[in-house]
Amino acid sequence: MTDALKVVESRPTPLFSPGSKYKYSDAGYVLLALIIEQVSMITYRKFLKKNIF
Repeated sequence: MTDALKVVESRPTPLFSPGSKYKYSDAGYVLLALIIEQVSMITYRKFLKKNIF
């Protein structure tokens, strides 16, 4: 398990109930990068360079 995933998992409880408020967080992008790396079998950086940029 990566350090980034450990940080995301360490959040004890939600700050508020779903749909009641909004607060920006990069956690979704961290999870997306981890998923992309697992599925594509290359680093997130290489995936972006090859497929996006």
